[in-house]
Amino acid sequence: MKWHRRYGLIFLISLLLPLPLLWINWLFLEGHGEWKPLEHIVQEQLTSEHTILYGTAIHDDEFHYKMTLAEKARPEIVVIGSSRAMMFEKQYFKSKFINMGRAMSSVQSGFPIAQHLLSLAHPPKVVIFSVDFWWFNARHRLPQPPKGFPPQEPRLTLSKLLTPLTWLYQKKIHGREWLLMDRQPLETSAHVGVRAIRQGNGFRPDGSGLYTALAVGEIPASDSQFSQTIKDISLRKHGFFQTSSEPDPIYLQQFAALVQKLETAGVQTIVALAPLPPRVLAELAKHGDQYGYLARLAPEMAARNIRVHDYLTGKTLAGDCEYLDGFHGGSVIYARLMRDLLQQESAILSPHVNATVLDSLIEKFAGRTQWDEEFLKGRPEIDFLKLGCVKPNVPQGAQNANSKISL
Repeated sequence: MKWHRRYGLIFLISLLLPLPLLWINWLFLEGHGEWKPLEHIVQEQLTSEHTILYGTAIHDDEFHYKMTLAEKARPEIVVIGSSRAMMFEKQYFKSKFINMGRAMSSVQSGFPIAQHLLSLAHPPKVVIFSVDFWWFNARHRLPQPPKGFPPQEPRLTLSKLLTPLTWLYQKKIHGREWLLMDRQPLETSAHVGVRAIRQGNGFRPDGSGLYTALAVGEIPASDSQFSQTIKDISLRKHGFFQTSSEPDPIYLQQFAALVQKLETAGVQTIVALAPLPPRVLAELAKHGDQYGYLARLAPEMAARNIRVHDYLTGKTLAGDCEYLDGFHGGSVIYARLMRDLLQQESAILSPHVNATVLDSLIEKFAGRTQWDEEFLKGRPEIDFLKLGCVKPNVPQGAQNANSKISL
């Protein structure tokens, strides 16, 4: 009997021992706002006098966040796309604007987004699609998205609750941070989420993305000198860079139907093929027609009565230094894109786009990826991709910034 009691006690203690660790984890994540419901976060962002970032480190909730934002904000103009679309910002527009970048990851995933926008009490007047080339590659097959909205994951799960212990082990956070002994970031920030508070990265209230920590060198670049992108291109079968000579006609047909769905409902629709850095385009050109579908995308779309503008292979907006990595442009690149779209589509965009602001941003911040001084806080943007870029207004010696490990 004593033997059973002893091992029963040991078993009970083994169950109870992790509880203090989980409680500290819960407090750490709660202190960073990670348990807040999306509706509350969006409401805080839209009603605050200050810019509140939302940058979670534990939730995969971009789709539902952007849907909630579109519902609450009642935008007149919307940009839809993947993470490559996230640098369109409200400052570019005179009308109410929402960026739905990261909500769309394939042609098929655009249909529930369009349906949601059309179901709103105040549907947008204009939709701009920022299109990724791999959406039209037959070899880049993605899992079929569920019809309608995908289910929203619970905010609190055991795996999420355990995550701070993983960060501790990987030395991504320090003990003082984990124990909330270093409260200065929490007490001076109204942002929501670990990444937003600790790094200044996340979604602005308009849904656009901010990458301050990367631009100032606080976290390392994952695609230095575009090395990873160039490697993927040379492999010709990895990630987004799988070869194809022609765009897939099924995907083209589906995309034409998506555009037509919005147009039929009275929403004016413009399509922009998102740009790539010149160095990456030069690498793709070395492979000849193996990546031939990139140049054929715009003509095939135009043949299907899609109002399309080719910033992929048709028009170079700027050099490599205004890119975040091998396929994400920075804020200035997308200001240039929006300025050119305004010129090409003035009948649709003139009531909504602020040309004066765009011209000012492009002139002042040419050569950089970020312009938001509120978050740069005097810190210079550096040559974080090690491309030999000379960033405007960078004090001498500032290129050697201290790096932090990314969450």
